[in-house]
Amino acid sequence: MVKGIILTFLLGLFVSTYADNLENYKEVSDKFFNEQIQMLSKGSLAQKIAAIEKLKRAKTRRALRPLILVLRGVSLNGGEPTKDLTIPLKGGENTEDKLVNLELGEHNDPALKFLASQAIAELYHEAGMKPMVDVFKQMEAKIKEDDKIFSYTNKFEQVNFVNAAAEILRSIGTLIDNLENLEEGKDEVLKANRIAIELGLETLKSALSHKHYYIRAGAADGLKNAHRKESLEILDAAVANEKDEYVKAAILSAIVILQPQNIQRMLELVQLLKSESPLVRMRTSQGLGETGVFVAETYLRQALQYEDSSAVRQQLKEDIIKITSYRSPIAPTSAFGSEEVPKDTRKQTK
Repeated sequence: MVKGIILTFLLGLFVSTYADNLENYKEVSDKFFNEQIQMLSKGSLAQKIAAIEKLKRAKTRRALRPLILVLRGVSLNGGEPTKDLTIPLKGGENTEDKLVNLELGEHNDPALKFLASQAIAELYHEAGMKPMVDVFKQMEAKIKEDDKIFSYTNKFEQVNFVNAAAEILRSIGTLIDNLENLEEGKDEVLKANRIAIELGLETLKSALSHKHYYIRAGAADGLKNAHRKESLEILDAAVANEKDEYVKAAILSAIVILQPQNIQRMLELVQLLKSESPLVRMRTSQGLGETGVFVAETYLRQALQYEDSSAVRQQLKEDIIKITSYRSPIAPTSAFGSEEVPKDTRKQTK
């Protein structure tokens, strides 16, 4: 009897302590979340970047709407948009989902859009698709064919609108893939996922014909990330008309990654290891490394014998390791790369 009373007391104490710990965890979690949201709204550029990266790692779905605001270039301050920016109304209804503002300088650093799109794609929600598409369309309209970019950089200040727009395309592809399993169901409740996937695929397909080569390469990466059968059809159609070697390397890499048994496309990709542009050779090496196809190691080792660029040599070595160690490599342009890369001196294809 006494033993039972003691056990009951101890059990009650445990449950009480466990509940307290859960409540403490909740408070800490809420505090963490609210701190990051404050940084997104009022912090410096470095603080905003740090907040996005923390929210991305935490994968908290509460961050979806705040991250979408960051992507759109607006920020809530005390419940109201900054800079006296009013959310438009249509028929008395809020049309916040259509709000994009690229003119608020402190909220539109390209690095913020670059990172916010990545974070949104990892939250597995169809609501992230339309904002990414809307923002990309507004950004691409401002991009000129001869706009300069840093294809590989680890400096946030070197990331411009071209880099960010291309990263949004890659994130669109990632979100398509993340919605893939849900889309397979035919329930009406999943209709929003199917609509989001269709919108994303159409955007990527259209971007393959953009005037800027890097946007076309970003679209190829996005289609690769989507892992859809439609991606192969779109990429195969695009590669026949593509003249720019960098974009060709991106498209062919995507095709071989999605279809490793496609020997013809593999050999076409290998030929680009002989390009005069070191950036093209790097892009080709990365593509071959990401395929994971064992035979690619032979071609990479052969190229290494003749390669004079230290940056390209380093890339070749890394991609050989990727293949031989059975590692799953990260997409070559999904994050900031090596700083020591030769400048792109090739002529733009008109």
